[in-house]
Amino acid sequence: VTGGFLVFQKSPTTSTNTTGNSTTSSTAELVRRDLDGVPDTTGNQHGFPIGIMIENYLDARPQSGLDQAGVVYEALAEGGITRFLAIFDLHNSIKKIGPVRSARPYYVDWVAEYDALYAHAGGSPAAQSLIRQVNVRDLDQFFNSRYYWRDTTKKVSREHTLYTDSTLLDRAREDKKATSATYKPWT
Repeated sequence: VTGGFLVFQKSPTTSTNTTGNSTTSSTAELVRRDLDGVPDTTGNQHGFPIGIMIENYLDARPQSGLDQAGVVYEALAEGGITRFLAIFDLHNSIKKIGPVRSARPYYVDWVAEYDALYAHAGGSPAAQSLIRQVNVRDLDQFFNSRYYWRDTTKKVSREHTLYTDSTLLDRAREDKKATSATYKPWT
């Protein structure tokens, strides 16, 4: 199995002063976020991680919200098709994340490293067993459907229409009493 991850980083903000010159904002008041090392305002550095399984099947594209994840892993799921494990800290409002798909064992291993809440829709028997064994904070759609919704406007089969958003995930985090996570910060 081949895997990898991408890190998305925001560019420093620029503004134009009264003389018409472009300036870059000072980073002195910024701190690095634990999840991805991206400079952010004080208070956002210790966000709670939420891992979401997002599919990459051709019919499911374009994905939603993937570009706002702090860390993204991509690996083969089956039949030559990859899936993403997107790790978010939800400091920003994200209106649509998905399509959400099922868990696989290697994704469970990765999400466990973050002590994250794990949003997925079912999974392989091995993944489901591993979720219980390693005490992953499970947010399986089959048992937590109120945190997900179907995009009925998509003209694809039902398995490609499951989504969530930052408001629902934040509510799930509160309901599950997931207030802190222990993981090694980005260095």
